[in-house]
Amino acid sequence: MNEQSQEQLGGEWNSARLHYANLQDSFVVAQLSTAPFLRLPVDQFAKLDIGDPEPPSDAEILAFRIVLIRIYAEAAIARFNAKSMKGQRASAAKALAHLTKAIQHLDNVAPPAQRGLRAIFGAPVNDSAGVEESNAFHQLCWQLKLDVVPILKRLWQALEGEQVKPGQVGARRKRLRLLMEKLADWWVSTGKPLAPYVYAKRLAGKRAVVVDRRGPFASLARALFRDIDGFTDKEVIAALTNVHEERLAQRKAALTAT
Repeated sequence: MNEQSQEQLGGEWNSARLHYANLQDSFVVAQLSTAPFLRLPVDQFAKLDIGDPEPPSDAEILAFRIVLIRIYAEAAIARFNAKSMKGQRASAAKALAHLTKAIQHLDNVAPPAQRGLRAIFGAPVNDSAGVEESNAFHQLCWQLKLDVVPILKRLWQALEGEQVKPGQVGARRKRLRLLMEKLADWWVSTGKPLAPYVYAKRLAGKRAVVVDRRGPFASLARALFRDIDGFTDKEVIAALTNVHEERLAQRKAALTAT
């Protein structure tokens, strides 16, 4: 691999790296960016014509590795923009409650007649004893309250925005599921079928049990997610099965609706 190819491969990852850090993704992309051509198990899939016996050219491998890096980048950005974890939202909600109380306490620094809505109308004109008179400390706390209100509003808006985001996808299995979906999207876009061949074992008096799934896409998924990314074969096939079956269900529902 020449320096120009390495620079081109590395540049594909830079945009995603700006959004988040994931050591495993970085490891995979480093392999895709630096390994000599034809040394990675995924390189054999660089030819769109699966039946072509000729090995892929350097240009085909370069283009294919760029596709794979983009898949990892898209999945990384999707995870970055996904819904926060339950614990994160709970902590933010507590912060919101504390900020609300802090504003109430800062408001209580003011003389009684200048708290809450009454402050809009100013101090009472008949305060001859000076009980409702303001002072420098009150004015400082009033300014601090004004500073806190926009922060409270932004935090409230952030929590509201999290309610409409898709589910959190940072966990191991969810990370693989998202990567599998992105890889499947690209595979189908090239005109190749996603459906894996099912190998099942039928036991006497019981339903058949699926023991394996094979096919070009299953082989590619294994070469990328098992051999490079480090997922187990069982995890890869389970994710592939879930993605495939979900798409079959969506297709069936679409046909039923029409």
